[in-house]
Amino acid sequence: MSRSQPSTRAVEGDGHVTAAVAELDLAAPRRARGAIAANPKVLAGGTILVFFLLLTVAQPILEATVWVGRTHLYDPQSGFDSRIAHPSAPALDHWLGTSSLGRDVFSMLAFATRPTLVVAISAAAAIALVSLVLGAVAAVREGWVDGVVTHLSDAMVLLPPCSRSTSWASGGRATSSGRSTSG
Repeated sequence: MSRSQPSTRAVEGDGHVTAAVAELDLAAPRRARGAIAANPKVLAGGTILVFFLLLTVAQPILEATVWVGRTHLYDPQSGFDSRIAHPSAPALDHWLGTSSLGRDVFSMLAFATRPTLVVAISAAAAIALVSLVLGAVAAVREGWVDGVVTHLSDAMVLLPPCSRSTSWASGGRATSSGRSTSG
């Protein structure tokens, strides 16, 4: 018998045991959330995500306030600052510097953040939905259906290492079609 489910006699005989079990059941999710939040990888990923979300919000604000009337400098596709040599280092006018074509790197990053986040979130949602449906089908329909879904998921986990080893074995060179070429 597990710790979170004591015997019926103990629950009926003592009210303190029932309270302890209820407290144990409520404390487990809190401990799990605390362990996840304390994980440095989760913190790093969350920090990066928050940075890009803030950048997505800041881009229209910067365009309406700081960059207003200066589209010749901050347009990510055609902006060019003729006052400096390109590429340039970070400065007050160009927070991350300029590219070799004279475009402001920060404005290019800010403009590219929104569509990138939309694609990333859409891909994550699609993957979660497909995984949920396939997992549910495999759980409900046992037998050969479960075997096919299991083997497909195993193949998807195995394919990236296989493609890396194939690329490594061929010297790492790839043709324009994406296929690796040998020596």
